[in-house]
Amino acid sequence: MGVSEQNKTMASLDHILETFLKGGGSRKTVVMPVGGGIVANTYGLAAGLLFRGIRLVQCPTSFLNAHDAAASSQKQAINHTGYKNIVGLYHVPTMALIDTSFYETLGVTELKAGLGELTKNAALFG
Repeated sequence: MGVSEQNKTMASLDHILETFLKGGGSRKTVVMPVGGGIVANTYGLAAGLLFRGIRLVQCPTSFLNAHDAAASSQKQAINHTGYKNIVGLYHVPTMALIDTSFYETLGVTELKAGLGELTKNAALFG
């Protein structure tokens, strides 16, 4: 899956669902996306839809998504017909596994975005 907003689509979701089913996924399967927010949202939506919800373990690789996954990643959504995050649901991850060594590869812009998310979450959730 490409990592741009243009890839948070029904086609990407369909591919994930088809791969899951052809691969023998079941109600006991755990979906564990490793990546940033785009990957987390798309796979999180798939996990919420499969069998009316299977376990989801988020493994964020971006500073921004790490804060989102740890504090507020209940919302899983994709874009559709020009609207951002219009198709989605609430599906709470079972857990988030956060490895801070991923942050060493991030640029200044990504780190600033993560600090912004941290500030927002601190204000909202204490």
